[in-house]
Amino acid sequence: MFFYLFLLIPFFFMYVFPLFFLRVASTISSTPTVATILLVVGTILWTLQSLLIASFITKPRKHVKRHKKVQKSGKLVQAKVLSYEKMGETEGMPKLELLLSFINLAGSPTKVKLMVVDSKPHENRYEPGNYIDLRLNQNGFNPPFALASASYIADKRLWVWGWLIFNIAYAVGLFLISYKQHSGRNGWLFLHPASPWMFAPVTGIALLALPAFISPASKNADDIIRPGYALSSMYSILDFGELLLYGHAAPGEILNYAQTSVWQGPDPQIRFDISIKQEYGEPELLSSLFGVKVADLHKLRTGGVEVLYLPNKKNVIMLDYTSDH
Repeated sequence: MFFYLFLLIPFFFMYVFPLFFLRVASTISSTPTVATILLVVGTILWTLQSLLIASFITKPRKHVKRHKKVQKSGKLVQAKVLSYEKMGETEGMPKLELLLSFINLAGSPTKVKLMVVDSKPHENRYEPGNYIDLRLNQNGFNPPFALASASYIADKRLWVWGWLIFNIAYAVGLFLISYKQHSGRNGWLFLHPASPWMFAPVTGIALLALPAFISPASKNADDIIRPGYALSSMYSILDFGELLLYGHAAPGEILNYAQTSVWQGPDPQIRFDISIKQEYGEPELLSSLFGVKVADLHKLRTGGVEVLYLPNKKNVIMLDYTSDH
């Protein structure tokens, strides 16, 4: 319910706000050449906005297709269920977030959270200590793995289809209304950069692209697979997949941390100075930036951590606190 209420904010600025300017008499007219260019640009902008809305339909289908591909070709490994948390129900079946541990393709132990819908709760398949089969992706990073025997089903998202149809009808309707009110006998010479039909899709595109701009890791993010560590520093879903599949595990220590002046969306950015213990030689020192929720700031401390990192990308790293202080 909250999700649909949240959609009202961008909906207002995308579709209601431009209507306030329709009654304002247009005092600006363009030349035929400029007006024609703006007509083409506006059509492109409305098409792009429609494609961004349609991506909410196509992304789940693409996720399902990629998972099924990994199910056929991925490397079979066993993952241990460390714990689970109930996250509600889907069609009467419990929805669980599992914390799993498995050996990745680099031979290192790693942890990850996976959202599943338990269609057979009476079998207690996901009790802590049990093992489940995973297929690790050997040909890419998104998704990093798939459940070996799971059924992946794409959400039909009928509400998005309704949104898409409304968006197209709104674009056509807004142009016709603007044409009727301001064109006179001058065709589409009423078009100028500040006309509602021109700036409305610019606002819409900005709002639809904002989450990926604020947090690049959210772009194409597969929300059923999430980091299993307390802190994670990544810049894309591909970084996350590569880290899970090829990350090296090592003990480490947080030497120091401090908040920067940058915010990653709603989260303050924290810089950590970390010492990673190498199997041979001196410890490796590195600094990494993490977005930390405001509610979790009081949990930050120096001391021992489990580290999963990529030797070739030192800024792609996940940390989990140990009992050492």
